[in-house]
Amino acid sequence: MSGCGRGFEAGWRAYGLPVHDGGASYIAIVHCPWCGSRLPQTVEEEWEAAVRARGLDPDAEDDLPAHLDWERAGYRRDSALLAAIGAHLAPQVSRISVRLPRQLADDAVAAWHRDDEGDIGEETPEQAAVRDHAAYLALIGLVITQRGVADGDEVVVDLDVTHVGAALRAAEG
Repeated sequence: MSGCGRGFEAGWRAYGLPVHDGGASYIAIVHCPWCGSRLPQTVEEEWEAAVRARGLDPDAEDDLPAHLDWERAGYRRDSALLAAIGAHLAPQVSRISVRLPRQLADDAVAAWHRDDEGDIGEETPEQAAVRDHAAYLALIGLVITQRGVADGDEVVVDLDVTHVGAALRAAEG
């Protein structure tokens, strides 16, 4: 989860608001706190829908076929391990100094200043991921306006590691 006031746990497609208690806790949300639209289903909600579509009860784990129960247990365990690694890393690294071409930095700042209004409505998971990328771009633009330093054809800025991670994930496609 991001420490910037809202978060997205990509492995589970779970949105939440961080609890600033020194750990990795967050309060899960299912609606956008700004526009009120329903956020995309989490991986767990999709799993439960798939189990129900087979006429099974997702809460009756003893009665589930082994492959369905294994998927849920395995993914939950992996997600918990990744969260534990994140909780361990969070106090060690908060910002990283990066150099961006001036044009990319200017475009990020423009994204921060853009005023997007209107109801988003229902979104596919892909559309929500693209909008999440746009939100991180705008946050990077905000940070550039606050502490970016021009250095020739580049801008040097200390970015939160969650912003750097979001940009790297976006670059992966």
